[in-house]
Amino acid sequence: MLTKILASMMIYIVAASASVLPIAAQTNAADNKIKMDVTRRGTGEKARVVVKTKAGASIKGNINRAGDDSFDLINSKTKQSQTIAYSDVEKVKKAGWSTAAKIGLGVAIGGAAALVLALLHFR
Repeated sequence: MLTKILASMMIYIVAASASVLPIAAQTNAADNKIKMDVTRRGTGEKARVVVKTKAGASIKGNINRAGDDSFDLINSKTKQSQTIAYSDVEKVKKAGWSTAAKIGLGVAIGGAAALVLALLHFR
């Protein structure tokens, strides 16, 4: 009887620890991805980003410093430095328009100009 109880407890412990390890590994991998993204963007005025936190807030600013566990962001509205932990960040993206949006805007302006010129020519 005691053997069955000990065997059941061992099975439970192994199953419980196996289900916890992948979650911790996923969290660490997500933090490393955010850290690499912040490091890749660099620091200073050209490192303008929009940070979306896991709490749902979006913060625009420049990366001032990138550390091991967190990074400093200078808020573009308040000009105050704010330390943000990598584990609190859901997403970091470049501030401003994407390259595809810029190309689309250029094509739209060019098409509108061509349409205006064609209408003026055939009038």
